[in-house]
Formats: sequence, structure tokens, C-alpha cells
Amino acid sequence: MESVRGIGIPKLNVKLLDDKNYCEQIKQNLVEMLVQIPSTRNPHTKLEFTKVAICTAFSCIAKSAHKVKIVETEEID
Repeated sequence: MESVRGIGIPKLNVKLLDDKNYCEQIKQNLVEMLVQIPSTRNPHTKLEFTKVAICTAFSCIAKSAHKVKIVETEEID
């Protein structure tokens, strides 16, 4: 009987940090999200929210970077 596997562990595209513009956008997105955490929340909840915020920030920028790459490729073709 075969075991069914899921999609695996999601990984961040850390190569985005090499580009200063993308790095600044990620930082700005993170700051906007982390400001929303109430100071009364327990530390575990803050940590979980922070992890989700990091993934979300990277995901948004990766999506826009991918769109830029597609446009550049279409222009070359």
C-alpha cells in the first residue's frame, strides 16, 4: 500500500532579499502587519502571528516579482 504525501513544507524565496527594492517592500509589509498585534496577546500567539506575517509578506512580494519576470520575458520574446 502506497503512502500518500502532501505538498511538503513551504519554503520562503529568500533570494528576494538580494534585491534591495524587494527587501524594503518585505520589511514595510512586515512592519504594517506586526503593528497590528495587541500588546495584551500572549507570546505564543504573537509568535504564530509573526510567522504567518513573514510568510504573507514574502508571498506577496514573490507574486509581484513573478509578474515582473513574466512581463520582462514577454517583452524579450
